[in-house]
Amino acid sequence: MENLSNNWIFEGHIDFEYKKYLLLAYVQRCKEQFGKTILYPPLGELVQHYRNLAELKESFVNLNEAFPKEFLGFDFNKLQLLYEQKQSHDQVISTITEIVDFALPNIQEVLEEGREMYEFVETHLEISPLGIIPVYNREGYLLINEDKSTDVHIYGYQHSIISTSSDNMHSLQLNYLKKETRSISNSFENIKLNLIRTFTNLPQPAAYLCFSKMSFPLFETLLPVTKRLLMKQVVC
Repeated sequence: MENLSNNWIFEGHIDFEYKKYLLLAYVQRCKEQFGKTILYPPLGELVQHYRNLAELKESFVNLNEAFPKEFLGFDFNKLQLLYEQKQSHDQVISTITEIVDFALPNIQEVLEEGREMYEFVETHLEISPLGIIPVYNREGYLLINEDKSTDVHIYGYQHSIISTSSDNMHSLQLNYLKKETRSISNSFENIKLNLIRTFTNLPQPAAYLCFSKMSFPLFETLLPVTKRLLMKQVVC
């Protein structure tokens, strides 16, 4: 899918009709991706675009309030001072404001579609511990399996905490290890035992199984949603 640059409003000719065309084409492409249950990268991009637009809109509000104003008098009914703005926006700022006002609700609309699709995918996933979870669970394994599929995608995970002056941020890194075939003789438990034998640096690892009741695109949808569910298991 062709991306929409983070700087799309300011790139090229600043014309409302042209920017409107770019935005609507991008929104349509995002909707098509969601229709295929492809969540990423469209959902993440939409969140960033919405934040950029909201910040830009706020900056224009602050800019408007900073323009010199002339005192006109006092409204005794509303008990407030009356001012008249002496300087107005130039044409470029007015056009950008018009673009932002048009883009925000359109981005928000398709963003809500993406969030609904995310929740739909999440309700069809079940994540649970595979065996006993040790006290130290900041490292371990993640197994992903879909309904009616014998493929088991295996990842190693590592959870870390990044401390800042105001808060602690949690990070979860996934590393692809291999793919195995689930069978009667090669159950999820057996796969975990084979991992312990192969990777001796974790003699008593934490392991989680994510089972999907439906088939979703692995890298674009299933994996990122599973990663967030795993984060909740590890952090709680």
